[in-house]
Amino acid sequence: MPEWQTDVLEATTVGDQPIGPDTKVRVRRQFMGQNVNLTLETMEFKPGERFSFASESGPITLNGSVAVSRHEQGTSVTFTVSGEGSGLLMLAGPFIEQIVRQETIDNALNLKRILESRQ
Repeated sequence: MPEWQTDVLEATTVGDQPIGPDTKVRVRRQFMGQNVNLTLETMEFKPGERFSFASESGPITLNGSVAVSRHEQGTSVTFTVSGEGSGLLMLAGPFIEQIVRQETIDNALNLKRILESRQ
């Protein structure tokens, strides 16, 4: 995650099991100038096809999925995420949504560049 997500400072799997369903990852990231710690859990994991995740801890409740589909022109990735904050985060919802949307686009472009450079 830190390699392609610019605001992720550290991501560490919990335990020594291979990544799959029920894998937990502790993430430390910057968000709006603050260090944020959260734990994500993989809910579904189908390599090369799809995975989904949910936050187990952190200031925002997150649920998301990534779906990959191959076609003649290359590969498409569909990323969906929803979240719910509390307190001030709840009031700033539209502003936070805009920030997360741009971060997601930027991170996806970073990942694309990294993967294409490895071919």
